Amino acid sequence: MAAGECREFVFVINASESMTKADPNQIIAQSVTWSMENFSATDEVGIVAFKENVHIIKPLSKVGGSPAHFNIHYSGRSNAGAALLSAIDMLSNKFHTERYIIIFTDGENLLDKSEQNLRSVENFRAGLEQAKWLGIPVYILSVRYDENPPNYHSYGNYAREIPTHYRDLMTTMRTIVHDDFHTPHIELPIENLTSSNLQCEVPVRADRLKIFLLSSNAGNVELKGMSAEKIVDATFTKIFVAESSPPSKFELALKYPAGTGLTLDVVPTVKGRVQTDVKSSIFGRKVLQITPLHSDGSEKILSDAYFDGKTIGLTLNDARINGTISNGVIKVALDDAESVSLQKIHFADVGIIFDGDDTALITVPSTNYAAWIVALAAIGVIGFLSWRLSRRRRETREQVSASVVVKKNLLPVDKFFAKSADRQSLSFKGKLMIYVTKIPGGENVAPLECNLFQMNADKISLVELLTGCGVEEYFTDTGGIVLAPTESGLSVANDSAYTILERSDLIAKGQRVELIYGDTINITTPDESAELIMIYKSLKPTEADEHAHGQKNFLGRGRSADAK
Repeated sequence: MAAGECREFVFVINASESMTKADPNQIIAQSVTWSMENFSATDEVGIVAFKENVHIIKPLSKVGGSPAHFNIHYSGRSNAGAALLSAIDMLSNKFHTERYIIIFTDGENLLDKSEQNLRSVENFRAGLEQAKWLGIPVYILSVRYDENPPNYHSYGNYAREIPTHYRDLMTTMRTIVHDDFHTPHIELPIENLTSSNLQCEVPVRADRLKIFLLSSNAGNVELKGMSAEKIVDATFTKIFVAESSPPSKFELALKYPAGTGLTLDVVPTVKGRVQTDVKSSIFGRKVLQITPLHSDGSEKILSDAYFDGKTIGLTLNDARINGTISNGVIKVALDDAESVSLQKIHFADVGIIFDGDDTALITVPSTNYAAWIVALAAIGVIGFLSWRLSRRRRETREQVSASVVVKKNLLPVDKFFAKSADRQSLSFKGKLMIYVTKIPGGENVAPLECNLFQMNADKISLVELLTGCGVEEYFTDTGGIVLAPTESGLSVANDSAYTILERSDLIAKGQRVELIYGDTINITTPDESAELIMIYKSLKPTEADEHAHGQKNFLGRGRSADAK
């Protein structure tokens, strides 16, 4: 289960006199505070301290109401058996909820009378057996000091016992919280520093950012480059929270002794939405492509190279599988099915808390093998004819033109149209196939075909194009999406709030893309109420097209040669 789904944790802390040596710097309290700050706001946490009697520091409740920091006064004897039974009683009886107990102790049950001590030992062992039967993992962190003898009892059959020293207790807890409890985090690179400024960069644009700095020695840190609240300022733990779209780059001014070990983690919260698409290969293999976008649709959330090649969990049709991230797109192969239910994207796998809807019901298109066979045959014929033609040209010693790979060119819109005068000799050619895949009300719209040869202009907006097709009412404010002819095909420039995707590439506001034969773009309204697909086909004009060129455009309205 990833962070974000409700889980229950109870921390049990030995507060007896012997813990004065086992935890001289109150690191246990700091590690519990740090752990709570890493958990999801929906997780529930309880804190129990025990001496001769059991004391409830925090009843089991949502993390959101947790104390920022607390201290424990070590004194008296220890009754671990009663504390463990109290912790089990504190947890709920929800068997489908993940429940954990984490015990901090120096390993001794010690009361004044031998019969009381024996009862405590028996209760402790009985509590471990009960937790195992209930499926509740128990972690026993045996905190030691240098002269501390080993435990008299072994709990290996019922609990995970982890020997640790008070000097590395925080590191031990960090490992458990991240590896076993799967809390989201991104570790930023850092070196052992004496007194220096550290430049930091988060690989994602966050709407909220939490910064955790752990140290092996006491010291101070100042955050520069962003406005943030220091919510925890303990001896070995510093935690900052930055709200309201913090910058991705910031600086830490560190003041620690030489040789101090430092660990820097960040947890970004990102508001967004997801777009889905299913691609089919020539062999009938279908690939689901999921593109997480920021809520304003301006860019991909996972576009940074840091995420390339990483795996991320997906819950599809009630089963969890892994997808691979490439260029900001999550890709996963699909089994044969008519539809796929995307129930969750486990963003915590890559260290992110996602705030948005990551569910979708996806229709999987059927594979038309006949079309692929015809396409393969056509490719074979074209290849054979090309070979014969090239051979004949070699025989006549004519110059052979090398095939040219047209690279997609993303340029600012203003720079492209500033050169409009240089393109007056260019004219529209080919056809546009428009498929309206979604409109409010769920009605079906027949495929639309627009003949570009009949246009007599150097550019045209999408709203003009759709007006001629009768569907402009669903795609208002598309005047900022402008089409223009190029030497190789068709330019589409985006100066609107619409989301435009060419394959998996986002054409952001202020950019353009060039389409050549067979290229496809997807256009979605800002509120996602309507979507369409445009396919560009670069075909030669018919005689009727050539006769109509300069007299009438495809909209059926006259347009002069100098129209803008």
